Amino acid sequence: MQQPVLSNTQSSQPNNDLNILKRFIQFLFIVSFLLFIFIGAYLTYYGEKRSISVMENRELADAPEISMSSLIDGTFMREFESFVTDQIVFRDKWIGLHAFFTKDVLQQSIKNGVYVSENGTMNSPIGTMTDPQPLIDDLTRFATDLNKANIPIYFGLAPNKATLDSFDSSLPTYMTNEAPAMYDLIENKMSTLENINFIDYRNSLSSIQDLDDAFYKTDYHWNVFGAQLAYEDTIQSMQSEFSDIPSPLTQEELVRHTHDQPYYGSFARNTTLQYVKEGDTFEWLEPKNGFTPTNACFNGECGIDLINTAPLASKEVYTELYTVFLHRNWPLLTIDQVNPVNDRRLLILKDSYANPMLTLLPEHFGHISVIDVRHYKGETIREYVKENDMDAVLFIHNVNLKDFIPLYHEKLGV
Repeated sequence: MQQPVLSNTQSSQPNNDLNILKRFIQFLFIVSFLLFIFIGAYLTYYGEKRSISVMENRELADAPEISMSSLIDGTFMREFESFVTDQIVFRDKWIGLHAFFTKDVLQQSIKNGVYVSENGTMNSPIGTMTDPQPLIDDLTRFATDLNKANIPIYFGLAPNKATLDSFDSSLPTYMTNEAPAMYDLIENKMSTLENINFIDYRNSLSSIQDLDDAFYKTDYHWNVFGAQLAYEDTIQSMQSEFSDIPSPLTQEELVRHTHDQPYYGSFARNTTLQYVKEGDTFEWLEPKNGFTPTNACFNGECGIDLINTAPLASKEVYTELYTVFLHRNWPLLTIDQVNPVNDRRLLILKDSYANPMLTLLPEHFGHISVIDVRHYKGETIREYVKENDMDAVLFIHNVNLKDFIPLYHEKLGV
């Protein structure tokens, strides 16, 4: 039996319907994409702005002011790009989504230069060797000058986690790690300098059984126990020169306080919680009988507490609890005992590794001045020592001195 022949109109009808559906889907996709772009741009520009990122522990860019000169020289576009990058709507969620993709989809154990080991310890190596000779030369001149006034210098060098590869060799071989060699080089050069007493804080940590005993898993700093060991060695080293300095406070003379929330440090902020296996326990120490009454002052304003309890009340996941120690890195902080145990005057030049130690060191000196050269804008260090009748100078730094070497060259005054 002969089959009926379909007309051209009848055979093209399904194709027409399919084309219409395709065009509608394409139109819907384009409209949705444009709405996503314009709504995102509107919310980014007109939505609530954040001045700081708690996750990244840094200030965020504001909307730039437009002017003819900034348009011509390109400043406006560069600042506008930074503004959009920093203030884009749902920024933290985009960062978290990216971390999820790199960790759980691409199975990467390294993010932003931070390696996460099987036990959850986060570590970041020093990839490039820094020549410490310019600092050695500056310290030689500085020590020679202070030696004329019988002012001894102490240099306490803290290892970071990458330095102590004997405790943690989990860093992959394809990540160059110069930290152990860097520490050895600085120690060898420092030990030859006259009038500088080198304190090797690696020896201070020799009693620990595991890297996590002395360092946070999610941060590059040592924890309160590591800082306590360094504090004890510092006082004992200085007692050979200053016999009237009280002995280090013992475990029986200290109270250990523990925060009830986990601490997620700088490495956790760099990688987000996607890479964190467990948070750290955050602790701090106080003398059982209370801190010796002191006046801690910055820029003429006194009453600064050595222990800053404000961060402990924060509900932010990424709260920087390390600011419990002294609030922040002050350019110049002076700490005077109300009833001095002695008349010793100590200048401390430091990075943030010193902060937990600085809650206990004021128990041993009538006066301490603390300078962080990253923020200090005053007279030279040499002038400050002489004008303020300092008895000794103590450097406390971690092995990563790259950014400090040019600063000391500028500010030591030698």
